[in-house]
Amino acid sequence: MAQIVEFRKLELKTWPQLLTDEELAFTRRASEFWLPLYENCIHVPMAFASEQVEAERIDSHTAAVLDLISDFINASPAGQVQIRLQLLTAFAALAHSHNLHNMANLLESFVRSKAAISDNVSAWLAVEKE
Repeated sequence: MAQIVEFRKLELKTWPQLLTDEELAFTRRASEFWLPLYENCIHVPMAFASEQVEAERIDSHTAAVLDLISDFINASPAGQVQIRLQLLTAFAALAHSHNLHNMANLLESFVRSKAAISDNVSAWLAVEKE
């Protein structure tokens, strides 16, 4: 019986570290989206700007990017919401640095609209860690 009690104490003691380890794993998995986001949010718009692409094609790409970003956030596990929003914020800053202000504004407005979700998820995760 004492062995069971000791094992249970050890198990309860390791839970906070297990949750921290899982949070780090989720963060690493979120980085898998870096290349597709870069391609769609930075590379393609830069190519459009240098090629003088027609407005219809730009609008089509922007709609596709909006769908991509929406799926990127809405399909996110709870542990990745905050890091994914941070990734979008970083891409918005990168877009501004490349004079892709429309794309940056799109990303920033999306991040602002989802910030409340991130705050709620962060609060929920904090409660779960306790």
